[in-house]
Amino acid sequence: MSFDSHLIHTCTILRNTETAEDRFGGPGTQSSVTVYTGVCRLVEKQQRVYSSENAQLVAVTVYKLFLPVNALVQDHDLVSSIALEDGIELENAFVIKQFLNRRGNVKRFVSVDLERTT
Repeated sequence: MSFDSHLIHTCTILRNTETAEDRFGGPGTQSSVTVYTGVCRLVEKQQRVYSSENAQLVAVTVYKLFLPVNALVQDHDLVSSIALEDGIELENAFVIKQFLNRRGNVKRFVSVDLERTT
């Protein structure tokens, strides 16, 4: 079974771009560019960590997104929508926190850690 068969969701990833300054020296205009639209896989994991503040175990949810090799994403890109296999669509829910290349003998896929925005 190939890795591509595990990519059962579809997602759209945007990158915010900003011009340096306007002609009066004020902040530049912001716009967003679509950097990836295609298959992906959202994985939600929960782990327990010890909190020294309240001396108990706290459940922390970690979100990962798996993408094919050709996805040219960077840290701080916005995952604007993820369509899950059961018809649910998540919109503007995540920002890419960390980008990792996963390799065997060659680069196989891309894994990104996500951070909730809402």
